[in-house]
Amino acid sequence: MRTRGFTLIEMLVVLAIIAMALTVVPSLLTSLPGARLRAAADGVAATLRELRTQAIGSGTSTALLLDPASRSYATLPDGARHTLPDTVKTMDVTTTAPLVNGSVGIVRFFADGTATGGAITLHDGGRVAGITIDWLTGRVRRRRRRAPPRPIRRDRGFTLIEVLVALAILAITMGFALRIFSGALASAADSEHQQAALTLAEAVLARAGTEIALHQDDIAGQTTDGFTWRLQMTQDDRTRGCAVPGCAAPLRAMRVQVSVGWVEQRRARQVQLSTLRLAPAREP
Repeated sequence: MRTRGFTLIEMLVVLAIIAMALTVVPSLLTSLPGARLRAAADGVAATLRELRTQAIGSGTSTALLLDPASRSYATLPDGARHTLPDTVKTMDVTTTAPLVNGSVGIVRFFADGTATGGAITLHDGGRVAGITIDWLTGRVRRRRRRAPPRPIRRDRGFTLIEVLVALAILAITMGFALRIFSGALASAADSEHQQAALTLAEAVLARAGTEIALHQDDIAGQTTDGFTWRLQMTQDDRTRGCAVPGCAAPLRAMRVQVSVGWVEQRRARQVQLSTLRLAPAREP
């Protein structure tokens, strides 16, 4: 099986996939911490809504205890405790109800749907996710807040190391690109030469039995575009001394083989075609 290079379509598809990966992967990596922070805030908001529904349904008050020091919260009256993920660095709590033990905030929900109200803010260092509890309606809302903008650094030039690394990456990329292009061009040229050789072999094979008599012989020739061909005709040993029934004259089978050769990138290449042709048997 002959070795071929990459086609232009294959190369373009690979480059498109690489470009998409370089565009999508960094954005996915940078969005993971923000997604975890939002998920933690959504979990706290869902717990608050569940406590409000429980208070209305049971006719008794419920509460959520928030401990910023341990980054955890607990529900009352069942006492279930939950710890925020490591993504959340700090938790700020603002409530109208008095603090428990001097540091633990509390948000209460009453049977009529109202609440003590308050606000909870989660930080991951650069992002902020907030939750507000309305005291009049007890409604829990998620606040989308952006972190304060970072100070803009003054523009600076590239260091010598950065320039050298960029040039090295560019050289490697150009080397691979040139190799792909040269492989594609070589593959196209080889396919063209092989098709021309097959056409020449079919033409020589068609002359056997018409322009060239079918008898044991070995004929060679060369074309102006560098192809050499050789026509070999030998009697098939399986039909020696046989005759085809019903024919007026005995026949013999001749094996006709055509070989076409050429030089491709300093390598000798060749294609061969062969067939069987019937010819009148020679008189004894």
